This record gives sequence, C-alpha cells and structure tokens, in this order.
Amino acid sequence: MLVVGVFQITTELEQVLSLLEQKGMEREQMVAVPMDLDANDDTMDPIRSRDRKAGGFELGMGTATAFSVIGVSRGFILEWGPIVWGLIASGIGFLVGLALHLIIVRVTGAKREASANLLPEVTVLIRCQPERLDEVRKLLWQHQAISVGVVNR
Repeated sequence: MLVVGVFQITTELEQVLSLLEQKGMEREQMVAVPMDLDANDDTMDPIRSRDRKAGGFELGMGTATAFSVIGVSRGFILEWGPIVWGLIASGIGFLVGLALHLIIVRVTGAKREASANLLPEVTVLIRCQPERLDEVRKLLWQHQAISVGVVNR
C-alpha cells in the first residue's frame, strides 16, 4: 500500500516522520517531496506570462475601438468631423483601457502577494503493509495533514 500525505512545512511534519521511524518504518519506505511555491516564475508558464504582459495592450485596444465608434458618431455633429473625433476618442479609449488594466493588476497583485505568504507544501509518500495502513493514516491526520490518500498497489 502507498499512503500519500500532504503537509505544510512545520514541526508537525518532522514529528510525524520521526514517529513513523520510531514505529518501525524504514527511511527507504518514506519519501518527502517539497512542492515548488514560486508562482511568479514565468519560465514555467510562458502563456500566462505573455497574457499578463499583453493584457494592457489588449484591453487598451478594446476600449479604443469602443471609444472610437462613439467618437466617430459624435464627430458627425461636431466641428472637426468624424475622422478627427474618432482618432481623438480612440487615443483616449486606449489610455482609459491601459489605466484600467494597471488598476486591475495592482488590486489582484496585492491578493496574489498575500496568498504567496502561505507555507510551501510537502508531499509525503509512505510504503506500508496493509495491516499498518490505518495506523499510518491516523498518525498523518493527527499531525495536521492537509490531505491523506491511499493507493492500493
């Protein structure tokens, strides 16, 4: 049987590993794998990185299009004509969209930084005999495991 437990890096993790060793589990039967928590690492996700960088331009162009349509329609009434007012409204729309994107990035960026203060997680894999399964699961839950799973192999 393979028991999988997920922990945050705390003293509880150290305690459960030492208790398992004291109860006769060999180190070769246990593996602790630290999970990567660097969400700002753009090398692993180039698509999300590109989207985040291009989002300001895309939102700016969208609002520029909307503003230019309004500017052109108003330009038929105003003195300089539809072309000039369409270009003026397009420029204003682009700046409004870019500013809106920057505001959104700042607000969600603050939330992302707050969630980045979480402790990294460690996945613990333990190979045990079926008769020791309940004992191992109980120990993991008693020491504040985030989740525990069993693979029947």
